[in-house]
Amino acid sequence: MTAKVLLSPDSSVTARHLAVGHRPRKECLLAAALTNNTIEIRKDTKEIAKLRGHTKMITGLKFSANDVNLLYSCSEDGTVRIWDLRQNVQVGKLEDCSTGTPKPFCSFDVNLDDTLACCGTELFREDSFLLFWDLRSSKLLGGYWESHTDDITGVQFNPTESNVIASGSTDGLINVFDISQETEDDALLSTMSTDSSIDVFRWYSASNIACLTHIETIQLWDVSQARRLVAFSREDATSSFKRFGETDSAAILASLSTSQNEAVGVVVASRNGVTYLVTVEDNKELVVHSALSGVYKEQICKAYWDMENGVAVTCDESGLLSYWHSNSQVH
Repeated sequence: MTAKVLLSPDSSVTARHLAVGHRPRKECLLAAALTNNTIEIRKDTKEIAKLRGHTKMITGLKFSANDVNLLYSCSEDGTVRIWDLRQNVQVGKLEDCSTGTPKPFCSFDVNLDDTLACCGTELFREDSFLLFWDLRSSKLLGGYWESHTDDITGVQFNPTESNVIASGSTDGLINVFDISQETEDDALLSTMSTDSSIDVFRWYSASNIACLTHIETIQLWDVSQARRLVAFSREDATSSFKRFGETDSAAILASLSTSQNEAVGVVVASRNGVTYLVTVEDNKELVVHSALSGVYKEQICKAYWDMENGVAVTCDESGLLSYWHSNSQVH
């Protein structure tokens, strides 16, 4: 893989979230939510803008599936902001003003046709909320608040069924809802207990979910049967790259990648500065896809891997961003 180093002049600033969008003619946009509550936009690794508006920690970034010039961000300030990257300006904002006090947002997602947004909140006055907005009018449509008992760390719409959405929480549950139903009880289709706290999860097919927990386990689930298919520990991940001479333990970063052929990948950072892109093969074993090394100053703390386009972005604790691109595998 090749690396292009992007170094912030402020060593106290690092990235909390990363997202990549692809324009025509292989032009790549990188969005990085920084610890100073700004969003840095880069085009083919060159900084082109800084977006300012959020007043508290940014907790999520996503490019529109239909228009790479639209970027969504959510924050603990209780807003989702919509940015037009052609002019680098904010063009919309979603918020819940029903209680007078903003509910801090932990996570969000937007459906495939950019008509519906959903946010998951922190535990707020003894409830955790899933809130829904019509993106065409910015109108709050309603919410659920009975199915989780702690911070909702992830929400994601199903890749093929527009009325189906999943949510994951630090209460250890992944819930799946059919939001076309009239009540929350009727909408709840499935509940999966991971026996841990959910860090991040992704649909990797219309009926399967992969998740990472805060104790660094990787789990794959059959949603229709609420059945765990396989679970891997951090030790399993470390064993997958022993052939590269690794002997130390590693950290599984909060990054999950999926592709159209239902592959699942994770990013694993070793203690010696090498970061591995690892795939789950046949629901049985972890296999190293690529090894990224050679440019890190400190331990990698954040990563983004786009398996579909062969792009990975990493950030270390000094704020050093590195961009990687490859269509080949490591053998």
